[in-house]
Amino acid sequence: MMCEKKTYLITGASSGIGYATAKLLADNGARVILVSSSLQKLNKAIDGLQGDNHIAIRYDLSDLDNIGTIFENITNQGIKLSGLVHCAGVSPLCLIKDNSPALMQKVFAINVFSLIELVKYFQREEVSIDGAKIVSVASITAHGAGYRQTLYGSSKAAMLSAMKLMAKELLNRNIKINCVSPGVVDTPMLNSLRSESENLEIKIRANQPLGIIPAEKVADVINYLLGPATDFLTGMEWFYDSGAMLK
Repeated sequence: MMCEKKTYLITGASSGIGYATAKLLADNGARVILVSSSLQKLNKAIDGLQGDNHIAIRYDLSDLDNIGTIFENITNQGIKLSGLVHCAGVSPLCLIKDNSPALMQKVFAINVFSLIELVKYFQREEVSIDGAKIVSVASITAHGAGYRQTLYGSSKAAMLSAMKLMAKELLNRNIKINCVSPGVVDTPMLNSLRSESENLEIKIRANQPLGIIPAEKVADVINYLLGPATDFLTGMEWFYDSGAMLK
C-alpha cells in the first residue's frame, strides 16, 4: 500500500510490532507519529525511518487523564490523521494467586482503557479525516490460548469487545476499526518473557506449527488493514496465529 501524504499515529512505536509498522509505513511514503514512554527509544526509532518529517511523542499511556494532550500536540501543528495503530501493551506472566490490584489496573489501563481514550479523541473531525482507519493489536490469548496470562488474555478479550462496540459509533464518520490477533511474535516483550519461563521457545513452537512470527509480518497485516482493500470492513478480528488455533 502506498501512503504518500498520509499521517499515522502509532502507539508502542519504539520497538516490536509498533516500530515494524512505523518503518513499513514510512518506507511507503507516509508520515508517522510515534508514541512511546521511552524518549531514548523513540529517538533511536525515528533515526531508523525513511523521511525527515516524522514526529516522536513521549507519553505513558497508563496516564489516562491526559491522553488528549497527544492530539492537541498534533492538531496544533495542523496535522489531520489518516489512521491510528494501537500496538502499546504489557504482558506480565502472572498466576492468579500472584495478582494484585495495581498490576491488574496497569495491564487494563494500557491494553484496553488507553485504546478507548485514544479513539475518543481520534474520532473528532479536527483530528482525523473522514474514512480514517484504526487498527489495534490484540492476541490469540484472548481466546484462552495461554498459561499465566489471565490478565493479558482477559485484557485483550476486553479490547476485542470494545473494538466491536466502538465500530458502530464510528460509522457516523465512516471510520473503520479492526483488530489483528497474532500468536507469539518475536519482539522485545518475548525476550523479557524468555527469562521468566524455562524452555519458553520450545513450548511456543509446540503450539505454533509455523513458528514464532516476525514482527515485520504482523506489520504487513496492519498495513493491509489500513489500506483500500478494507474500505468495507469494520469491527472484525483477524487471526494471524502461525497455526496455533488448529486444534
